[in-house]
Amino acid sequence: MKLNQSISLRPSLLAMLGFNVFGLAILIGLIWLGQKEWGRIGGLATEITIGEEKARYFQRLVEISTATAAGRATLANNFITDDRPEIAGFLDQLESVLGGSGVVFSVRVVEPNAAGGYLDLQFDATGSFAQLHQLITVIETWPLEIVFDEMLLSTEGVSATASTSTPATRRWRGSFKAKLLGFEFPNV
Repeated sequence: MKLNQSISLRPSLLAMLGFNVFGLAILIGLIWLGQKEWGRIGGLATEITIGEEKARYFQRLVEISTATAAGRATLANNFITDDRPEIAGFLDQLESVLGGSGVVFSVRVVEPNAAGGYLDLQFDATGSFAQLHQLITVIETWPLEIVFDEMLLSTEGVSATASTSTPATRRWRGSFKAKLLGFEFPNV
């Protein structure tokens, strides 16, 4: 009888061994799938973190933009930009009128005064006395109403030998402060 019992245990032992191998295979498969899913979950968590960082960054940009709106408006009114074509156009006209005169011309200040309805101008010019005289004549005869508040003319680099130079070769510097009256302010 002992021989028969050992024979009957073998098929059940084989069945149990097969069941364990099958269970182990399923366990390994589940672990593999879990690791794969865990990797995908980790990737999603990283994307969420990056998205939150971007949202905080853009929120900070909105706060900065709101906080600096008044400052940007002040800068836009004080600088000649493409959205202020009336000022840029005036300066282009002035430079084109003076271009052939031989005068070296530089603008120091262009400031709209909307309350007074004028444009403050401060500029310098360098050339011979005749060229500066021509500059003043051109500006005064221009079809725009310009009032000079201050006009200073001086010779450049005056020295002991300057008295021997001819008026035609002596360099002069003019410093001008003026108002362009009746100026329109569409953006102010």
